[in-house]
Amino acid sequence: VLLSEARLADLPAPGLTPQELIVSAGTNAGKAAAAIAAAMRLGPGSVASVRAMGGVAVHKALIAASIAQQYLNTDGHGVRFVVTVAFEAQPEAEDAERRGVKQLVLRVVRV
Repeated sequence: VLLSEARLADLPAPGLTPQELIVSAGTNAGKAAAAIAAAMRLGPGSVASVRAMGGVAVHKALIAASIAQQYLNTDGHGVRFVVTVAFEAQPEAEDAERRGVKQLVLRVVRV
């Protein structure tokens, strides 16, 4: 069961450099969750950018975000984060065919 909560949150200033994570269909969701949780433990306003392309990869990225919050809940430090979703062009696309391809990017922000 996935429980979600909706509320307004202050997002950090747009100048912060996010930690870049890439999730593929073969990624272990638990290891991706550990990486997201580690990025959120850095402090208030921490940002991680999780890129995924394809249905299985997107599913694993969402599962990883959910598991990461469970990891952080057991820490006892009260770390919470929000996830926003956007489609972005591939940053390293050099040829014309791949420039039009979009990746789903989950922006994970500590609140």
